[in-house]
Amino acid sequence: MARTVGVSAEELAAAGREDAAQQLRALEHERGLRGRITAIPGLGVIGPHPLTSMFVDNLIYDAARRHAELLLMLRIATGDVQPG
Repeated sequence: MARTVGVSAEELAAAGREDAAQQLRALEHERGLRGRITAIPGLGVIGPHPLTSMFVDNLIYDAARRHAELLLMLRIATGDVQPG
């Protein structure tokens, strides 16, 4: 809804809706990832083929999972969180 009416994530956060702001940021981030991945030579030529969409979804999922794992390892290494 925020994108439809042109509200930014920062405006949502300022209005006390940090939860919605985080969702909008995640959506914008995923949209940017999709754009960059489909711009890779060879993938953009295939277009909106279902296999391309599945490939892109898997890349995004894997990258997000690895990013979350790396952040957790860094937090453990710096003592911000205890393992387990």
